[in-house]
Amino acid sequence: MRNSFRSTASVGFVTAGILALLLNDNPLQQYAEHTCRIYQEDEVTITETSGGPKYSAPLFTYEPILQLEQDPSDLESLLFRPGKFTRGPDGSYYMMDRGNHRIAVFDDNGLYVRSFGGQGAGPGTFLSPSFQALHGDVLHIHDFQLNRTTRMRLDGSFIDVLIRPRLARPARRYQLSGNRQLLLHRDDVFGDKNHWQKEVLTIVDAEFDTLVHVKTDSVLTMVRGADPVYQGRSFWLVRFRGIPCSDYSPTRGIYLTNGQTPVINRYNNVGNLIGRIVLDLPPTPVTRKERRSIIAELNRKVRERTGLERQIAQEVRDNLTIPDVKGWWRQMMIDDGGFIWLEVVGDDGTQTEVGDGSLCDIISPDGEYLGRTRLPTMFDRCVVIDGCICANLYDSETDEYRPTVFRIHSAVEGLKYPN
Repeated sequence: MRNSFRSTASVGFVTAGILALLLNDNPLQQYAEHTCRIYQEDEVTITETSGGPKYSAPLFTYEPILQLEQDPSDLESLLFRPGKFTRGPDGSYYMMDRGNHRIAVFDDNGLYVRSFGGQGAGPGTFLSPSFQALHGDVLHIHDFQLNRTTRMRLDGSFIDVLIRPRLARPARRYQLSGNRQLLLHRDDVFGDKNHWQKEVLTIVDAEFDTLVHVKTDSVLTMVRGADPVYQGRSFWLVRFRGIPCSDYSPTRGIYLTNGQTPVINRYNNVGNLIGRIVLDLPPTPVTRKERRSIIAELNRKVRERTGLERQIAQEVRDNLTIPDVKGWWRQMMIDDGGFIWLEVVGDDGTQTEVGDGSLCDIISPDGEYLGRTRLPTMFDRCVVIDGCICANLYDSETDEYRPTVFRIHSAVEGLKYPN
């Protein structure tokens, strides 16, 4: 594979990011001894880790090996609002080019070669696409505006479309398991005045029959700006709350967290509980500064807003219950080797800024808690595959995205990645 970095500016940008990733960033308290116990309980395999992580952070370092090239003289190669990208079994890279409503294809040297898709509502076209999954030579592309998932082969040929019923919130992802489609989505249950939310996560099969239904038992999550005129669309007020997250592996099944405890449940493809990963992780306390910031934001809205928005802000302020702890995770990703990557709730109460890199807990394929590492960019802009990270880096100086492939290297003795 040829290294396709061509400018010293690009190299300097990536090098600065790599140096930041090498810093030891482990907010977990120090434990005396790490143990991992595996046992059976009512036909469910329990993997219980105590004593904290097995290794100190950071677990990994990242070596940039390739950058997808955008040639200004070739308009077809230019990306607009690029999303996730991944590597196919043929060694090519498949980029979700959201702004151009297409899949852009780059060869194993990072050079643009072709694209497929396009803007529209017909077969194989998109209005608001997002990459969901790649299984073998089949891409799953969800379109939030068209309320459907399109399956296409890597040569660009159209296979079929799965249209889901209208739910309270868009689907998280569609996945393929043998001859069955699995839909993982997250619902929000709104209160009478549409500004209190409770996280609900459901898994259904191709006929939309419920397999697994997970509700949180904690207090409702407060949101801001929720207005029935806009179908209840809203923004998080308490962003540091852990939320239910999930991912699916064709060989390992469905993994779910409830957002409230450091526990991961594992289900088979028909929704039966077959495993549970239990971690001894302390919650992160909510700071006084974060509490004051939330109240100050609500007070500002009460002063500045009018009508329904002011009523909502005032009622939320008067009835606000701020949790004592932040929770654990916000998103989950299972790589092709079976390692589980979990985005840790941000220390500052918000999601990590673009370019800073999300902090992740790493679980081994056997369910053992290995430790923490920091990604090269935001969690939802990364795909981990074949021992590499396909990441969309953001250069704030040029306001451009730099789709970059990183080779993952173990940073601690005794840890082999990938297996």
